[in-house]
Amino acid sequence: MIIGNKIDMDTNKGIVNFGISTNWNVITGGPSSGKTTIVNQLKKLGFSSTPEAARVLIDIGINNGLTIQEIRRDEEQFNQSILCIQMAMENILVPDHVCFHDRGTPDSLAYIRLSGGDESIARKFAMKRKYNKIFLLELLPFEKDYARTEDSDKAKQIEQMIYETYEELNYEVILVPVSTIEERMDFILDSLGINNLINESN
Repeated sequence: MIIGNKIDMDTNKGIVNFGISTNWNVITGGPSSGKTTIVNQLKKLGFSSTPEAARVLIDIGINNGLTIQEIRRDEEQFNQSILCIQMAMENILVPDHVCFHDRGTPDSLAYIRLSGGDESIARKFAMKRKYNKIFLLELLPFEKDYARTEDSDKAKQIEQMIYETYEELNYEVILVPVSTIEERMDFILDSLGINNLINESN
């Protein structure tokens, strides 16, 4: 059950009561960790995937003539909108099918915590479905892009909060070290036991 701003995992049993177990895997990390590149590469291999909800929201705003500053003017509303987009994408997926998410609902919970916003909806959604595996990509040298407003220090803070939030939900967070795209891909697919299947099919 949920107490205050923390999820009580029942320390005697180490159990979190999720709604539905899925075969979905989360690729996460702080800004400039290379996660979107990895998800795009997995998509090229034929795997189902979902884009980062924040990028979807930002791209919609930019296409409507807004600046990144205008889109993120109200950080609370921005984070809650990201959560809604993430849930909408997940609601149309089949739980048993393998899928790779560019961030999961606990990422929204982590961002909302950092901004001091209302966690209630994010905590509820984070318990709705259980992901298969969580891969947290360690940060690459920080690079700004059109969608990022953070700096390298903020990126490290976000990375830590994401890690802590998934662990609080009793997930085993698999750290993916800094390496080449190919080596990171192999690491992830080997961890899932499906790299050999891809090689055999080729």
